[in-house]
Amino acid sequence: MNKNIIFFLDIDGVLIHSKSPRRPYFTFDTNCVQRLRTATEKYEALIVISSCVRRQDDWKERTISSFQKAGWDNPPIIGRTPISPENIRGAEIELWLSRQLENYDYVIIDDEMEDQTLPKQKGKVVKTKGYEGGLQDKHLEEIDNILKITKTAY
Repeated sequence: MNKNIIFFLDIDGVLIHSKSPRRPYFTFDTNCVQRLRTATEKYEALIVISSCVRRQDDWKERTISSFQKAGWDNPPIIGRTPISPENIRGAEIELWLSRQLENYDYVIIDDEMEDQTLPKQKGKVVKTKGYEGGLQDKHLEEIDNILKITKTAY
């Protein structure tokens, strides 16, 4: 594909959800991780963490470790969104994009973006639901629709 695509990734409600069996905190659901990996590889996408975990000093190590425990050794995580005083994810995503030298197409994968999305981002959000099991196959179809790439079977 060779198109510059970013997945802005929230974690709680996307890779960690209420239907997961009780596990230690920050344990990713392996099925959700596999779905994300499939979409990431399909689009040769890169991942930018927009989740609140990015506020922690060890955010990258914790996130990569959790991906590895869920079976994905080398997720293409290239950074995190900046933290703004307003704490509005849409604005933080826009700020991250404005600081890049390249232009990116993107998808925001999140469970809480309704009130935090800027008007120009409305058609870029895949909204998961933690109480429905996080990232599901139907969300992969939404990613296809957002990126307007001919749908192929996952």
